Amino acid sequence: MRMATQYEINRCILGLTVLVLTLCPGTIAQDQEAAGPEQRSGSFSRTVDHLLNYLNMAGTTKASDFQPLNQPERNDIYWKTMVNPLGYLKAGFSAGIDQWKDKPPEWEQGMSGYGKRFGNIVGQYSIQRTVTFGLSSVICISPSSAT
Repeated sequence: MRMATQYEINRCILGLTVLVLTLCPGTIAQDQEAAGPEQRSGSFSRTVDHLLNYLNMAGTTKASDFQPLNQPERNDIYWKTMVNPLGYLKAGFSAGIDQWKDKPPEWEQGMSGYGKRFGNIVGQYSIQRTVTFGLSSVICISPSSAT
């Protein structure tokens, strides 16, 4: 099996980035059509905030303004991270790398092996998010500071 060069890997990452940025405006346009005129200016920033919800400080921009999350806010973040399309894109990319490296070798190549790898990675991410959510709910901390 041929090893990819750094140039080929960078082209693949660039292609995935272009794909995500190409698909996002369609989602934003649908949101803007349904939104009223007073909500349209913030649709783009809300969409970006929902997609890139990895560095969450409960809506604050300065650490001094930070307030711990309450349970409904924690629930909202959990559900958004479970359906975040970037999480599935990341899992697909990771499954592709594992497929390329034939990891684990017990899973065959082709779509069957890729599907097993993808399901495995999505399962790992889901378990991590669920355990983090459960523990943060029990000990009352922000999910973003638990990871």
